[in-house]
Amino acid sequence: MSLQTALINFQSSKLLTAYDESTGKTYVALKPIVEGMGLSWGTQSNKIKRDSRYVLKNIPYLTEGGTQEMLSLDTDHLPAFLYSSHFTYGFTALAIFSTSLALT
Repeated sequence: MSLQTALINFQSSKLLTAYDESTGKTYVALKPIVEGMGLSWGTQSNKIKRDSRYVLKNIPYLTEGGTQEMLSLDTDHLPAFLYSSHFTYGFTALAIFSTSLALT
C-alpha cells in the first residue's frame, strides 16, 4: 500500500489525511475530529470498530511528536460517522468538510 499523507486546513484546525494510491481512496484520522467535536475518543473508537459498515485502517502519520499510527476512516464513510456521532454538529461539519475537500 503506497500512501501519501497530508494536512488539510479545516476551519481553525488541521485534518490528517492519507491517500492510498493503490485503491484511490482517501482516509482521514479520526481522533482529532472526534476530540474536536468534544466527544470521548475511547467511546467513539470502540463504536466505530464494532461497525462493519466502515472501512478503517491504522495509518502512520508524521506529527509534531513523531510518527504516530492513527485509526483512519475512508472519507466515503465520514458523513455516516459524523451523523451517527453527533447529529447537529455532524451536519454542520459535513457541509464545511465537503466544501473544503472540493477546494483542494
